[in-house]
Amino acid sequence: MTGGKNWYGLPVEDVSAHISDYAQCLVSGFLVWTLTDPSIRPLLKTGVKRASDLVERSPFSHVSYKELEDVSRGGVAERFLDAAAAAHSLRRMFTTRSGKVGIGSNDVRMGDPVFVAYGADVPFIIRKGDGGYLLIGECYVRDFMGGEAVTELDKHGKGLAEVSSTFV
Repeated sequence: MTGGKNWYGLPVEDVSAHISDYAQCLVSGFLVWTLTDPSIRPLLKTGVKRASDLVERSPFSHVSYKELEDVSRGGVAERFLDAAAAAHSLRRMFTTRSGKVGIGSNDVRMGDPVFVAYGADVPFIIRKGDGGYLLIGECYVRDFMGGEAVTELDKHGKGLAEVSSTFV
């Protein structure tokens, strides 16, 4: 949700505090929709009971609600919300066919491929255009930011394909 950045747009230095801030959002009833299927519209308001139920059924189901409360201690929900708002300024969330969640340009469209260039620090969104490709912009995809895309290629599948392209 924040692209690994704080509200200044700089990389998060204290990951534990960042996670506590996010957990505080969940315990407070903010961002509970992030625990649901991405195709479901955000829940506007929810109670602690709803948050507890979603935690139990989410991808984080190995974490109990009590553990989430423990992690949230010392967290500041507003700090995480500010970082998320900064990360989404003129940007939007998207989901890849393989289920990976990312943040990219407001111009991203369904069907735009995520392109990981060897040696680049970030992945890119491109779109096939007349006679070539259009660079839509850089993006953040959590599972692609540390070289995981190249590792996934070795596993064959997962919606990844190695291609060679010349950009002019």
